[in-house]
Amino acid sequence: MSVLPVSAQTWGTNPMLNHLQAARVNSLNEFIHRFNAEEIPDHIPLSDTTDIRKLCLAALFDINQLDSNSIPQAEEFIRRVLESNILLNLHDSNIYAETHCRFLYGKREVDINVVLQYDEVKPDIYRWAIVGANGLLEAGLIDTAYGGAISPVQNEVNFLELEQAFPHLYANTPPGTKIEQLSSLMALLSTKTLRYQFCKGITYHCYAVPGFHFTINQKNRLTGNSGWLITSVTNISNTPMILIKNLILGKQ
Repeated sequence: MSVLPVSAQTWGTNPMLNHLQAARVNSLNEFIHRFNAEEIPDHIPLSDTTDIRKLCLAALFDINQLDSNSIPQAEEFIRRVLESNILLNLHDSNIYAETHCRFLYGKREVDINVVLQYDEVKPDIYRWAIVGANGLLEAGLIDTAYGGAISPVQNEVNFLELEQAFPHLYANTPPGTKIEQLSSLMALLSTKTLRYQFCKGITYHCYAVPGFHFTINQKNRLTGNSGWLITSVTNISNTPMILIKNLILGKQ
């Protein structure tokens, strides 16, 4: 039995789904507890215990993101969670917080995403650690344009062309050289070329469900469900996990 709506009209005719639509998730911690069915919202009845977790999971999907194209994938996602009894835990390595930050580069405002992950400092003592960054390429802070090659005989003249190569540093590295945007961000911040302003929002990326990548965002509104909700589900069964994570971590 599907617990996801097939149209906006379905929501209006199904009292149970109307209750789910009214649900609000106030924090990531509350999201995790509801995902794991460790906390059952008042609007979900306890009469049929077999469907409690299914209803909890369905209520976490952003109603505004569901349509006839995305519902089958959402239902497959829920089936996979139930079949494998997947539980979320901030302490594992499957959740990343991508913070959408505003910086100043000189007088120009630029948007860069800084990625964090839970890190165990000591037994049972955790912190959020910065593990990646992305958006520097799009902001024009990393130049990958071709800037000319260093001549093979430059070693004979003490590499005089190095000065010309440095503005196009990545273009003068071997093919396949990884661009780690976090290192570039650290350099720009340490030289005060880049200055942090504020965090505009957060997207949580989760890989805890085998074969799926899903995102969690905060949706503040007066209609429909709201708070921290699942905003996208992507089937990644045919893509190596390292490639997907590297995209978020800024390791192209």
